Amino acid sequence: MIRLSAARHILEKHVRPTNPEPWEDLLGEQGRRRYRQDPEADPIDLVMALGEQIQRCLAKPQAMLAWQSQPLAERGPQWHLVLPCGALAVLGSDSMQPQTEPSAWLKTCFFPQSACERTFPEHRWGATALDRLRYCFDFNSSDSLPRMAPTQDGPVRVGTRELRQIRFVTPETWWFDADQRLRPRSRTTWDGREGTPPAHRKLAPRRQILPDSQPFLRDV
Repeated sequence: MIRLSAARHILEKHVRPTNPEPWEDLLGEQGRRRYRQDPEADPIDLVMALGEQIQRCLAKPQAMLAWQSQPLAERGPQWHLVLPCGALAVLGSDSMQPQTEPSAWLKTCFFPQSACERTFPEHRWGATALDRLRYCFDFNSSDSLPRMAPTQDGPVRVGTRELRQIRFVTPETWWFDADQRLRPRSRTTWDGREGTPPAHRKLAPRRQILPDSQPFLRDV
């Protein structure tokens, strides 16, 4: 579910401010300009674009499950979804009990700094995925990815949050091979072509946003 309150939060904190987050990739130049200029603009275009991205992610999928232990008011399971555009969507979940019908809702969505630093839009999702791995396994500057299993019991600090019981739900989409080891060439690009992980170095800030990706809207 994408609640109106979440859409408004994303608009106010991430889309409308003058920041390096490349929302033009998802909304187009005119779409983002409209949201910046009109505080009463209907968030439906944002909701539809995010919904399409989340559906594509869940079809792959590239998801990380974690339990949040801090702050106390937000304890519980949450999903971190790496979207094809490079944004990170964080979903809250009502229940993980098999006897109940699970439901999840979008809490926030943003472009991490590492994704914003990529010049080309197609490189951003890989940077965001590597960002999650760095947070969870505490590595930064090695030339090759470390060998480790796709679980981390934590606790792990991610910004102001404390996560534990981290699970990379589909290890093969996170550089993990059949032996559940993290290796540098066990990865494909989003459309399935063979590829290698992004370099472990900080790139220069991008100088322009390439508006080559428009939101795909459809009836719901």
